[in-house]
Amino acid sequence: MKKSFDVKEREAFLKEIEILRSQLKSCTETPANKSIDRLRSSLLLQSIQLRSSTYARGNNEEEFKKERLRWMEMESEWISLTDELRIDLESICQRAEKVEMELRLEKKCTKELDDVLKRSVLGHARHGH
Repeated sequence: MKKSFDVKEREAFLKEIEILRSQLKSCTETPANKSIDRLRSSLLLQSIQLRSSTYARGNNEEEFKKERLRWMEMESEWISLTDELRIDLESICQRAEKVEMELRLEKKCTKELDDVLKRSVLGHARHGH
């Protein structure tokens, strides 16, 4: 009777490992992509608008000053977005390390469980005869 419970327990372990793996996958996909999408839509659009407006307006001194200011603002936006991405990446790496440690622990538990199972099966076989 105990043996079938151990097998079930082992299956639960393996299922949990799968869940952890998929969590790892989803946490490597989500946050960075969201930020990158925001970066693409907002900043690239702005830079295209800036470029075309610069060509359209000619070389008025006042316009150039405004333009330069807008470029500087945009640059600082890029910088803060890059920082955000770096932070995203760091947290992903930390989570990945944590998941990896959990996986290692799961593997160890599974191996120990296997050993116990083998021993109990061998024990039953010996006592049976």
